[in-house]
Amino acid sequence: MVYNMKTITTTLCLFILLFIFKAKAGENKFGIKAGPNYMCPYFEHYTAKIGCQVGIYSNLQLYKFISLQAEILFAKKEYEYLYKNSWEQKTRAHYVDLPVFVQFYKLKPVSIYGGGQISLMGKHHSLFNTENSLIREKYPPDDVSLALLCGIMIKPIKHFGMDFRYSIAFESSDKVQNFRGWQFFINYEF
Repeated sequence: MVYNMKTITTTLCLFILLFIFKAKAGENKFGIKAGPNYMCPYFEHYTAKIGCQVGIYSNLQLYKFISLQAEILFAKKEYEYLYKNSWEQKTRAHYVDLPVFVQFYKLKPVSIYGGGQISLMGKHHSLFNTENSLIREKYPPDDVSLALLCGIMIKPIKHFGMDFRYSIAFESSDKVQNFRGWQFFINYEF
């Protein structure tokens, strides 16, 4: 039986939604998060711009100090290509990021985590500088990318926390942009 990427992605999205609602129905934690990101493509001359993301998460405790967290994030990632003293290309891409990671919180209120992420691009827009007469090579953002991530979370107040992570996407092709960079979140847990 052959599965295409849409089938796999749809199944994964449904699984994550089921995990979030199942965790909400039980004694597990559920929350919202938002914050800026600083994501950059792999290519040399591209510069990251500050984007943003917002989403929901569910945290399922597996053991005393180990939990599994799944998130659905709506992210805007921006970058530009610089040429001499000006810019040549500005790109804005909208993604649905689906991170799942294992969290270790032996020393409360600080925890560390690591895991993976699938990013699904919704749309993107590239703007080119008409004053520069360059031969343009268009490398669009990747439609579907897989990434690794690691981070640290601090919960100084009962329902509020801060989350700082680094993610790096696997390079799937020389003809598309894959992102790597920093993300910061403010979390509110119900």
